[in-house]
Amino acid sequence: MNPYPYGQVFWNGMSWQQLPPPPQRRHLPAGLIGVLAALGVGLIVGAGAAAANAYAKHTICTSMESTGTHRPAMAEADAISSVHDTADRMRDYGRLLVFDRSLKSAIDGLAADLDELATLSGALTSSAASTDSLTRFFQVISAVNTHARDAQRACGLPADGIA
Repeated sequence: MNPYPYGQVFWNGMSWQQLPPPPQRRHLPAGLIGVLAALGVGLIVGAGAAAANAYAKHTICTSMESTGTHRPAMAEADAISSVHDTADRMRDYGRLLVFDRSLKSAIDGLAADLDELATLSGALTSSAASTDSLTRFFQVISAVNTHARDAQRACGLPADGIA
Protein backbone atom coordinates (compact mmCIF):
# COMPACT_ATOMS: atom_id res chain seq x y z
CA MET A 1 0.00 0.00 0.00
CA ASN A 2 1.25 3.43 -0.91
CA PRO A 3 1.84 5.61 2.16
CA TYR A 4 1.39 8.66 0.00
CA PRO A 5 -2.26 8.79 -1.06
CA TYR A 6 -1.67 11.02 -4.06
CA GLY A 7 1.16 8.84 -5.30
CA GLN A 8 3.71 11.48 -6.19
CA VAL A 9 6.68 12.42 -4.05
CA PHE A 10 9.68 14.41 -5.07
CA TRP A 11 13.03 15.49 -3.61
CA ASN A 12 13.00 19.22 -2.97
CA GLY A 13 16.69 19.34 -2.28
CA MET A 14 16.41 18.92 1.47
CA SER A 15 13.78 16.26 2.00
CA TRP A 16 11.17 14.18 0.31
CA GLN A 17 7.93 16.01 -0.14
CA GLN A 18 4.52 14.90 -1.26
CA LEU A 19 2.74 16.74 -4.11
CA PRO A 20 -0.35 18.62 -3.09
CA PRO A 21 -3.68 17.11 -4.10
CA PRO A 22 -4.99 18.16 -7.51
CA PRO A 23 -7.33 21.13 -7.44
CA GLN A 24 -11.03 20.37 -7.27
CA ARG A 25 -12.89 21.07 -10.50
CA ARG A 26 -15.95 23.23 -10.34
CA HIS A 27 -18.83 21.77 -12.31
CA LEU A 28 -21.80 23.63 -13.70
CA PRO A 29 -25.05 22.75 -12.00
CA ALA A 30 -27.11 20.21 -13.91
CA GLY A 31 -30.04 22.61 -14.17
CA LEU A 32 -27.88 25.25 -15.85
CA ILE A 33 -26.57 22.70 -18.32
CA GLY A 34 -30.15 21.71 -19.13
CA VAL A 35 -31.19 25.32 -19.66
CA LEU A 36 -28.19 25.99 -21.90
CA ALA A 37 -28.91 22.85 -23.93
CA ALA A 38 -32.58 23.83 -24.32
CA LEU A 39 -31.57 27.32 -25.44
CA GLY A 40 -29.18 25.85 -27.99
CA VAL A 41 -31.80 23.49 -29.37
CA GLY A 42 -34.35 26.32 -29.45
CA LEU A 43 -31.93 28.52 -31.34
CA ILE A 44 -31.27 25.80 -33.93
CA VAL A 45 -34.99 25.05 -34.36
CA GLY A 46 -35.80 28.75 -34.64
CA ALA A 47 -33.10 29.30 -37.25
CA GLY A 48 -34.36 26.29 -39.19
CA ALA A 49 -37.94 27.58 -39.09
CA ALA A 50 -36.82 31.02 -40.22
CA ALA A 51 -34.85 29.51 -43.11
CA ALA A 52 -37.80 27.31 -44.14
CA ASN A 53 -40.13 30.31 -43.96
CA ALA A 54 -37.78 32.41 -46.11
CA TYR A 55 -37.41 29.61 -48.67
CA ALA A 56 -41.18 29.06 -48.92
CA LYS A 57 -41.91 32.79 -49.16
CA HIS A 58 -39.30 33.25 -51.88
CA THR A 59 -40.64 30.31 -53.87
CA ILE A 60 -44.27 31.42 -53.55
CA CYS A 61 -43.56 35.07 -54.29
CA THR A 62 -41.44 34.19 -57.31
CA SER A 63 -44.25 32.09 -58.72
CA MET A 64 -46.79 34.86 -57.96
CA GLU A 65 -44.74 37.26 -60.10
CA SER A 66 -45.28 35.07 -63.13
CA THR A 67 -49.02 34.36 -62.82
CA GLY A 68 -49.73 36.02 -66.15
CA THR A 69 -47.37 33.91 -68.23
CA HIS A 70 -49.13 31.77 -70.81
CA ARG A 71 -48.60 28.05 -70.83
CA PRO A 72 -49.04 25.68 -73.75
CA ALA A 73 -52.41 23.97 -74.17
CA MET A 74 -52.74 20.45 -72.76
CA ALA A 75 -55.34 17.75 -72.57
CA GLU A 76 -58.22 18.35 -70.17
CA ALA A 77 -57.37 15.47 -67.82
CA ASP A 78 -53.74 16.62 -67.68
CA ALA A 79 -54.85 20.21 -66.98
CA ILE A 80 -57.10 19.15 -64.09
CA SER A 81 -54.35 16.94 -62.68
CA SER A 82 -51.91 19.83 -63.03
CA VAL A 83 -54.24 22.13 -61.07
CA HIS A 84 -54.52 19.57 -58.25
CA ASP A 85 -50.71 19.18 -58.22
CA THR A 86 -50.28 22.95 -58.05
CA ALA A 87 -52.70 23.12 -55.12
CA ASP A 88 -50.80 20.36 -53.32
CA ARG A 89 -47.47 22.15 -53.83
CA MET A 90 -49.01 25.37 -52.50
CA ARG A 91 -50.18 23.57 -49.38
CA ASP A 92 -46.71 22.10 -48.90
CA TYR A 93 -45.10 25.54 -49.11
CA GLY A 94 -47.86 26.97 -46.92
CA ARG A 95 -46.92 24.53 -44.16
CA LEU A 96 -43.41 26.01 -44.14
CA LEU A 97 -44.72 29.55 -43.60
CA VAL A 98 -44.39 29.81 -39.84
CA PHE A 99 -43.80 33.53 -39.46
CA ASP A 100 -45.89 34.96 -42.32
CA ARG A 101 -49.54 34.37 -41.41
CA SER A 102 -51.09 36.61 -44.06
CA LEU A 103 -49.29 34.81 -46.89
CA LYS A 104 -50.08 31.42 -45.33
CA SER A 105 -53.78 32.27 -45.14
CA ALA A 106 -53.84 33.49 -48.75
CA ILE A 107 -51.96 30.41 -50.02
CA ASP A 108 -54.16 27.98 -48.09
CA GLY A 109 -57.29 29.68 -49.47
CA LEU A 110 -55.86 29.71 -52.98
CA ALA A 111 -55.00 25.99 -52.79
CA ALA A 112 -58.52 25.12 -51.60
CA ASP A 113 -60.02 27.25 -54.37
CA LEU A 114 -57.83 25.61 -57.01
CA ASP A 115 -58.92 22.14 -55.87
CA GLU A 116 -62.57 23.17 -56.04
CA LEU A 117 -62.01 24.83 -59.42
CA ALA A 118 -60.47 21.65 -60.84
CA THR A 119 -63.36 19.58 -59.50
CA LEU A 120 -65.94 22.00 -60.92
CA SER A 121 -64.25 22.23 -64.30
CA GLY A 122 -64.42 18.44 -64.55
CA ALA A 123 -68.13 18.57 -63.72
CA LEU A 124 -68.78 21.35 -66.23
CA THR A 125 -67.35 19.38 -69.13
CA SER A 126 -69.79 16.54 -68.60
CA SER A 127 -73.14 16.56 -70.38
CA ALA A 128 -75.01 16.88 -67.07
CA ALA A 129 -73.61 20.34 -66.24
CA SER A 130 -76.12 22.54 -64.42
CA THR A 131 -76.49 26.28 -64.05
CA ASP A 132 -75.73 25.88 -60.34
CA SER A 133 -72.35 24.36 -61.27
CA LEU A 134 -71.66 27.23 -63.63
CA THR A 135 -72.63 29.79 -60.98
CA ARG A 136 -70.39 28.09 -58.42
CA PHE A 137 -67.57 27.98 -61.00
CA PHE A 138 -67.66 31.77 -61.40
CA GLN A 139 -67.79 32.23 -57.61
CA VAL A 140 -64.70 30.08 -57.23
CA ILE A 141 -62.91 31.98 -60.01
CA SER A 142 -63.63 35.18 -58.09
CA ALA A 143 -62.30 33.63 -54.86
CA VAL A 144 -59.15 32.45 -56.69
CA ASN A 145 -58.57 35.98 -57.91
CA THR A 146 -59.14 37.42 -54.41
CA HIS A 147 -56.75 34.96 -52.76
CA ALA A 148 -54.15 35.53 -55.49
CA ARG A 149 -54.33 39.28 -54.83
CA ASP A 150 -53.98 38.69 -51.09
CA ALA A 151 -50.90 36.54 -51.72
CA GLN A 152 -49.43 39.17 -54.05
CA ARG A 153 -49.98 41.86 -51.41
CA ALA A 154 -48.32 39.67 -48.76
CA CYS A 155 -45.35 39.27 -51.11
CA GLY A 156 -45.11 43.02 -51.68
CA LEU A 157 -46.11 42.67 -55.32
CA PRO A 158 -48.71 44.69 -57.20
CA ALA A 159 -52.09 43.08 -56.49
CA ASP A 160 -53.06 42.25 -60.09
CA GLY A 161 -54.74 38.94 -59.36
CA ILE A 162 -54.60 36.24 -61.99
CA ALA A 163 -54.34 37.07 -65.66
